[in-house]
Amino acid sequence: MGILDRGWLWLERRIYPELGRIAPHHRQRAMERARSESFDSVEFIGILAAVAATAYLTRYGVAGMTTSGRFLAAMLNFVVAVALLVLIAGPFYIRRNRRGLRAFDHSAASRQDGDRSR
Repeated sequence: MGILDRGWLWLERRIYPELGRIAPHHRQRAMERARSESFDSVEFIGILAAVAATAYLTRYGVAGMTTSGRFLAAMLNFVVAVALLVLIAGPFYIRRNRRGLRAFDHSAASRQDGDRSR
């Protein structure tokens, strides 16, 4: 396992502590199910606000710039916009995934309880 893999696992454990309660062979399916979970109203409004704030904060003027200056400004603006979206909208995606992981964990526990009662 490389250093990037270990770093990703460390970050994943910090962001999604719910994964610790899910068996390793079920984690991929759990994350897929969590990502397919629909956004609730708070998450949806938060993402819309993040997009609006990013659009507002990354406005710039190109009057008087050369073509290469405009291209450089657009590229820099793109990098700033992506970073802002990750910082502002990212927590809403994480919230949705954590909610989906909790639902997966709850449904798995319910299935196990049902298997024990037979």
